[in-house]
Amino acid sequence: MTPMFFGTGPHRLFGMYAPAHAGRAQRRAVVLCPAWGDEYLSAHRAMRQLAHQLAGVGVDVLRFDYYGTGDSAGELHEATLAGWQDDIERAIGELRDTAGAERVGVIGLRLGASLAASLVARKPGIADSLGLWDPVCSGEAYLRELERIASQGRHPRPNIALPKARSRSMASL
Repeated sequence: MTPMFFGTGPHRLFGMYAPAHAGRAQRRAVVLCPAWGDEYLSAHRAMRQLAHQLAGVGVDVLRFDYYGTGDSAGELHEATLAGWQDDIERAIGELRDTAGAERVGVIGLRLGASLAASLVARKPGIADSLGLWDPVCSGEAYLRELERIASQGRHPRPNIALPKARSRSMASL
């Protein structure tokens, strides 16, 4: 796996690129869109192993940190859901350029799945395939869960809120 930064100016994103193993390359690639917060931490090893397994069967993989999270630029209070969708789009473009892939799919976990699904719905053709791993289906329920976790002192209070008119479903991200 190769660490890398991509994006422009102050909007640099950190990623880990796993090239397809030699002799198995299939000119296919996958962007892994992570969960957020405690779920990101809990699933980090699984996402790393998924990247390794996909590379082992000939698929180039890029996993990355959203703007304002992990090792990417920015602060969490500057992040937005729309901005994170743009980050997924940047990651897709970067992987196409880096891997020279003809086909790029997206696999998202939890909030990453919901963000990816929303991006693909808004921009048909941006990805050749989409995998949703336990997507967040109710923004309202998800925010309640984050609030509960924050009240227990296990996670910083989320600064990302959905507009009230849209809080019932993440489908309208």
